[in-house]
Amino acid sequence: MSTSDLLASASWRLARAEPDAPRPGDDDVAWLCARVPGTVALAWSIAQGAQAGVDLDVDAFDWWFTTSVHAETGGTYLLELEGVATMWELLVDGGVRATGSSMWQSAGVSLDLEAGEHDLALRIVALRPVLDQRRPRPRWRSRLVADSGLRWIRTSLLGRMPALAPTWAPAGPWRPVHLWSPGARPPRIVDLTVSLDADDGIVDVCIAVDRDVESVTVHLASESIDVGVVDGMAHARMTVVDPERWWPHGYGRQSLYDLVVEVGGQRETLRRIGFRTLGVDRSDDGFTLVVNGVRVFARGATWSPVDPVGLRDDVVALRRDLTTAVGLGATMLRVVGTQTYESATFFDLCDQLGILVWQDAMLATLDPPDDSEWLDGVAAELSEVLHGLQGRPSLAVVCGGTETLQQPTMMGLTADRRTVPVIEQTIPSVVDLVVPGTPYVVSSPSGGDLPTHSGQGIAHWFGVGGYRLPITDARRAAVRFAAECLAFATPPERWSMARLLPGGIADDAWLVGVPCDRDTDWDFLDVTDHYVAEVFGETPEGERGLDLRRAAAAYAMSEVFSDWRRHGSTCGGGLVLEWRDRRPGPGWGLVDSAGVPKATWHALRRVLAPVAVLLTDEGLDGLRVHVVNDRATPLDAALEVTVVGAHGSVEEAAAAVHVDGHGVTSTTLDGVLGVFRDVVHAYAFGDAQYSAVRVTLRAQDGTELARVHRLLPDQRVAGLADPGLTWSVTGHRVEVTTEGLAPWVVVEAPGYVASDSWFHLLPGESRTVHLAALDASAPAPAVVLRSLAGGPA
Repeated sequence: MSTSDLLASASWRLARAEPDAPRPGDDDVAWLCARVPGTVALAWSIAQGAQAGVDLDVDAFDWWFTTSVHAETGGTYLLELEGVATMWELLVDGGVRATGSSMWQSAGVSLDLEAGEHDLALRIVALRPVLDQRRPRPRWRSRLVADSGLRWIRTSLLGRMPALAPTWAPAGPWRPVHLWSPGARPPRIVDLTVSLDADDGIVDVCIAVDRDVESVTVHLASESIDVGVVDGMAHARMTVVDPERWWPHGYGRQSLYDLVVEVGGQRETLRRIGFRTLGVDRSDDGFTLVVNGVRVFARGATWSPVDPVGLRDDVVALRRDLTTAVGLGATMLRVVGTQTYESATFFDLCDQLGILVWQDAMLATLDPPDDSEWLDGVAAELSEVLHGLQGRPSLAVVCGGTETLQQPTMMGLTADRRTVPVIEQTIPSVVDLVVPGTPYVVSSPSGGDLPTHSGQGIAHWFGVGGYRLPITDARRAAVRFAAECLAFATPPERWSMARLLPGGIADDAWLVGVPCDRDTDWDFLDVTDHYVAEVFGETPEGERGLDLRRAAAAYAMSEVFSDWRRHGSTCGGGLVLEWRDRRPGPGWGLVDSAGVPKATWHALRRVLAPVAVLLTDEGLDGLRVHVVNDRATPLDAALEVTVVGAHGSVEEAAAAVHVDGHGVTSTTLDGVLGVFRDVVHAYAFGDAQYSAVRVTLRAQDGTELARVHRLLPDQRVAGLADPGLTWSVTGHRVEVTTEGLAPWVVVEAPGYVASDSWFHLLPGESRTVHLAALDASAPAPAVVLRSLAGGPA
């Protein structure tokens, strides 16, 4: 439907001023070009350089965004601000017409404009003076946020948490600003309920229509109905007979239906909706999502904005990142309370790709006020956010925020001193009203005796990771659901790192991207180095040291998720902290700050695939083989086992395996071999007799479905002979062959993502790897391979 938005192509300017100072004149300051939607940091970084944007104390100044607009005719126009960070005033022709104090609430202002030019200005109010105001003291202080005054301000903690890699505090119109001509605002959903009644889908929708019409037509699937418009509202109830169900990625199809309104012969797609049932099994202090009656192992990561500077809705980058997440095997992403709510485009893509979303309220670690006005503001904010998520099948969980209960618990506060009305009363009431039936979690972590216990409810589990426990602690901890886990500082891939940090580890920016908790004398690169020593028995130095860090993080993550996903596990899912690095360097991300997958992504991809074969070390019981089948159809296949002796001998065996649809089964490696073999050297009689094992899952037609390798008896690779890797490249296909045992084979081609990398090869084994260009400008692939074999003994 054609609309008239007078600000669709407006040119904006930006200027800095002291708090409460008059609006700067053209001769007073240097005005910058600004992008709207966008932020102060974006404009400042473009003009002054990225580091200048980081060093800028955004909260210390007022910021003026200005533009002009031409009205062809006089009349009542609607100015719509979808989101402004954070406290602001709107001035039209010099007069204040509206104010706001929440980054996450939109505003609409009716303006009676005469024909001609008009001046629009947004004054972003300096937060520093507001934060310095005296207010009631909190019951506890956050270990992550330095300024407790932020608990009163409805703004993102991005750039305001010293514990994380330095980034940019958002300020400015980060969401679109529109000026609609009279009657030109598009029709929009006011309220929407999508449900299932037995086998039928039921849709109730209320649509706001600004045009002067008596009726509209609503279309859904093969149904169309005419409904009247009363006071600008149209209400419709529609039934879809036996709709196709929507499933998470790997479990079934992502069936979606267009909800369309037709006004005066013009059609507008309001939203794509999906039909599915969703609940949570919380029995025995657990937490497992159940979609369409099927238990789903939720795996993925905590989400990171693709544009942490401008917070823009970059559709290309969003699609690439979310497609990469699906390539990982992810079924869930968590929008964390330390960041910001995501856009409609983000949820559109999650709906299309089959990614469940855990949605936090934007609350984190701080003591939330119990002031009634503040609580009403949060309720209004979250109501608006959740109305935008109605009918979206990807919305899986709403959570009160991150570590809001954990912080006071770890500080020893008694139960009566850590009650939090906003997450215990306000937010669940909004959830029940706006998205009824959506599972609610009071805070992450929470559940069980206390929110510090990983074996009950929702955990933030860093036993493997920040607390440097042995990798075997994954079994002992008995995690039921990890909403955050496995934070490792992992270097980007070698070619991507050369582009992001031309100076390598000597670059001043190398350590800037490394997360570090407050009040500690270690950072998360030290954590990774700890596991380099534990897994490989080496000290990381030089280029090999970077590879050891990559491989140690990859190994730790794959081991933990193999244990959580194995047959007999009671774990309902795990989300890695986090999806994307915020700065160049060794960050927590599974992909780096440019969106390029790291070693951890490649390793987890094999473990998290919809159909996967996994190995777990069961001590004296040897290796156990687990076959996971997320798909609805049963799987009948063969397990092929190859064991390589320490001196080169090879033993092979095969066995049939059946796995139910949406099921998992397991057997011992000895059970496939038919004889006892102490492959993990658990009995420790004499020297270790085996060097590696491979298990292949093969369909009845001979197609390889999955493959897993393991080095034996441990993971140490120092002193292994050069394996004699060779490869050939045909187009975007790489054929890799090795003469000897090749641990941690890395396939790199600048500008490309390999379909597999950071894998092991047995002597004489081959592998076909496909290369996918990151963008259309990628040159012909220049492929380089290497292995961790051949290092110092």
